[in-house]
Amino acid sequence: MADISDIKTEMQTIAEAQTGISTFVLGKQSDINVNRSSAKPIFILTKQPSVTYPAHEKKFKTYPVTFGIYDTYDITEQGSKSYDEKQKDLENLVDQFVKEFKKRSHGQTTEVTTPQEWWIQEEIVANFIEVIGNDGLIGIEVTAVVTTFNDCDEGTFSY
Repeated sequence: MADISDIKTEMQTIAEAQTGISTFVLGKQSDINVNRSSAKPIFILTKQPSVTYPAHEKKFKTYPVTFGIYDTYDITEQGSKSYDEKQKDLENLVDQFVKEFKKRSHGQTTEVTTPQEWWIQEEIVANFIEVIGNDGLIGIEVTAVVTTFNDCDEGTFSY
């Protein structure tokens, strides 16, 4: 059965293969400061903060997964590309990533041909991030819910 490590591995595999993403980081948004010299756009998958068990008798659990794609938007680029165009570029990267994740979870790609033990729920929330700090970064942060089957047995208890 799948768990959060499988989801992280899958997301890393997709992000590292995606044209338009230069760097993958598993961490937190503030890691942008640690990875200042990393090639942009940078994909940051936030470390998992929680898991939800909708009902213990049901055989699945959900993980809210947050990731962001950040890119430079410096003075030079601002002269040739509007803020809206730059946001649209980042939004397109997110759309492509999510579509690939969905296709792979359903086993509908040449690399993954069988359905996986997780799926992304339909509603995804994305927020645009204004220019961040001196590096002139712009970004989009996404929160999605990924559901996995729960293979937890009933355990052994000694009373």
